[in-house]
Amino acid sequence: MKKALELLFIVAVLLLLTFRFYNPFSDLRISGFEFSYLINSGVVAADMFHETGVIPLWNPFIGQGEPLVENPFSFVLNPLMTLPIVWLGAIQGTKLAILIHILLMATGGWALADTLRLKTPSRVFLGLLLGANGSLTAAIGDGFYQMGLSQTYVPWVLVGLFHTIRSGKRWPVGLLVIASTLLVFAGTYWYVLPTAIAAGVIAVFYVRDRQAVQRLALALVFTVGLCSVRILPQLVHHHLVDHPRANLRDAGIQNFLDVFKLHFIQMDTAEFTFYAIHYHYILPAAAAVALVGLWLIRRVRSGRPKRRAYASIDGPALILIFIFTAWAQEGTPVFVWLYETIPLLSQWRLPGRMLAASSLWVAVMAAVWLDDLMQWTTRREAIIAGLAVIVCTAAVIDVAQNWDRRAETHPNFSEARLPLFYLRSQHPGEFVSVLTRGFHDYMAFYETRVRAAFGNPDYRPLPETITLGDQAPLNTPPEYAVDFDQEFAPILEEIGYRYLLSTSVGRDFYSIWRHPGALPYAFVTGEHLLRRPGYVLPPAQADPVQQITHHIDQIHLNVQSQRTGPVLVVREVAYPGWQVTIDGKPAQLESVGGWIGVRLPQQSVQVVFQYRPRWYFIGSGIHLVTAVALIVCLAGAILKRIQIQTGEQGDGRKHQP
Repeated sequence: MKKALELLFIVAVLLLLTFRFYNPFSDLRISGFEFSYLINSGVVAADMFHETGVIPLWNPFIGQGEPLVENPFSFVLNPLMTLPIVWLGAIQGTKLAILIHILLMATGGWALADTLRLKTPSRVFLGLLLGANGSLTAAIGDGFYQMGLSQTYVPWVLVGLFHTIRSGKRWPVGLLVIASTLLVFAGTYWYVLPTAIAAGVIAVFYVRDRQAVQRLALALVFTVGLCSVRILPQLVHHHLVDHPRANLRDAGIQNFLDVFKLHFIQMDTAEFTFYAIHYHYILPAAAAVALVGLWLIRRVRSGRPKRRAYASIDGPALILIFIFTAWAQEGTPVFVWLYETIPLLSQWRLPGRMLAASSLWVAVMAAVWLDDLMQWTTRREAIIAGLAVIVCTAAVIDVAQNWDRRAETHPNFSEARLPLFYLRSQHPGEFVSVLTRGFHDYMAFYETRVRAAFGNPDYRPLPETITLGDQAPLNTPPEYAVDFDQEFAPILEEIGYRYLLSTSVGRDFYSIWRHPGALPYAFVTGEHLLRRPGYVLPPAQADPVQQITHHIDQIHLNVQSQRTGPVLVVREVAYPGWQVTIDGKPAQLESVGGWIGVRLPQQSVQVVFQYRPRWYFIGSGIHLVTAVALIVCLAGAILKRIQIQTGEQGDGRKHQP
């Protein structure tokens, strides 16, 4: 009952602090200029599920098309991030998902403190600190949906890890596996690596017997099996992922202290201006100094109190704080060498985010020190304990304001809505692609089913080896472009666009432009034209296909061409997994300058392109087999426990007079 009240208190406080994120009467959306493009996988999956009853595997509405599930930024496989969007839509659904994860983070902090055998004040303290920590609030406030929500699984991974090490029961293995899988499915691998490092350090400190090693090995096998549906396709196709890589800057020893101080300051210094990267306020500096001072006074006066928590938690915590803070420095010789030696590490760009991993351990250390101070037997020790509670209460009140400092909502207004709805009205049923100046306003693209040609700035799938033509076709601009501030117009004119129309509604202005050299979405051309080196195909040599039925990851076309050596081309990137049939018979898929295509016979045919990624389905099979095995393992433990309890009750009845 006592622990339930503690959790209820933590949840109530967080609900009060974050009311705007779940207010059902508000149509405000989460702020952040990258928010709308980062949620594209969940929104497209939800929209298509409501429209067709299934979730497609391809997303044709971003860039040149991209995988919907086999995508480093996709969180479709994570039910806690996707189902709220399916249920309530992009605006209310993301707010509900964020609320769920805020509570997940806070209760995870409480559970971690309980696992470390801390008492009530420290459990509540750690839960509230993590529920309002700057790493979480800044990421959400700047619209980094995956980066923020993925952090909330880390405490639960640690809870499962500690229990798996010290307990022979099977439920901790299940918790460790499920929390780790949800972390991998969260749409970013950023905090998977530091969490794995933390797990390794903890295992070194605490694993003492073979049984613990076996339980951890079992958890690892289950986790890898469940995550194979996401990891396996990306491992196989890692060479086709275009993602910006880290550029580490120089840093010195003094910089380590500057970076470390970011755990304890509210606002960015002049050097650190990007909130979402460098805002990690977890504990007021005054509170940290006061706790250390009270701890030292207590130790000098009464000796070190007998610790109820893990005896050596200070060791792994300090090691992890040092590692992650040094990593956040970016340009230290060790990490420069590591990034050059291990190319995969370059995917962990903007390393300032690594302070989110260290801030958790700063909070854990503070909670453990508070727990030490709460053990008192004399009046002097009681006074010190009371002062510690006051200090920690003030710290929580200050840190809780992170939700007001960093996370905001604003009206769900889209500059692109009017021009996109206009273009959709002019081209009903057609596939329309529109270029904008940036990637900050994609909501209207989802509503109108128009392709956002600018795409995802952090991920572009590369085509398979080109078999016909060269790279020139992929550089062909989309047919339409939209300008919202009259500053994009000179660029559009320079790349060949021609002004079509403009209008203003109140303060809002937009103009629509059209490119006369744009190729149709699906067209037929001659193979001999594609074999000309560096030849940019003009629209006159691309016969548009009129009969197209688009089912997102299936494209049906009725084609007839009189050209010599006709080749059908569709403007979807030729990523592994596309298949094609002609009149129901399998045909050879071609990568035509990086787009999907097929050679045609000179007759009327029905062509079907279908995205069916082989390695995704192999990974899905492994995932399902592993899931069944995990369920059987956990169910067997539950049944065994029930049988033992039933037997004990039966023995008790036999011995009754």
